[in-house]
Amino acid sequence: MVTATPDPLPRDRPSGARAVSRCDLLGEVPYSDVPGQLFRPYLGGGHAATLDRIAAW
Repeated sequence: MVTATPDPLPRDRPSGARAVSRCDLLGEVPYSDVPGQLFRPYLGGGHAATLDRIAAW
């Protein structure tokens, strides 16, 4: 389970920048099962980590 961490950008920043930052974060390990690529099979480790992160946001 992912522990609660602050948003990559504060809430007073433009929401578009926050969305892009979140997408960039979700393209990295542990949210992708393949380093350097975006691969997140259904119910795999990357999928579970992504769900935990999104729930924390």
